Amino acid sequence: MIDCTLDAARIGNKARFINSSDKPNCNVMKMYVRGESKVAVRALKNIEAEEELLFDYQSVLAAQQLRKRKRGESSPETE
Repeated sequence: MIDCTLDAARIGNKARFINSSDKPNCNVMKMYVRGESKVAVRALKNIEAEEELLFDYQSVLAAQQLRKRKRGESSPETE
C-alpha cells in the first residue's frame, strides 16, 4: 500500500474547503474505483444545507501512524 498526502494547494476540487475540527460531521475513506485510488467523504450525521463540512485531520494522521507502526515502518519522530 502506498501512503500519500492530499494537497489541493496547486490543484483540487471543492473538497479542499472541508475544514478540520475535533467535532467532525464527516470523515474520509480511501476507496478503489475501477482500480484507481479515490478519497470519499462520508457524512457522520445529517448535514444541513450551508452547514460547514468538518473532519478531524488529527484522527486521520493518527490512523496513518498506527498503520505504519503495525507494518514496522519508522516515523519521523523516532528517526
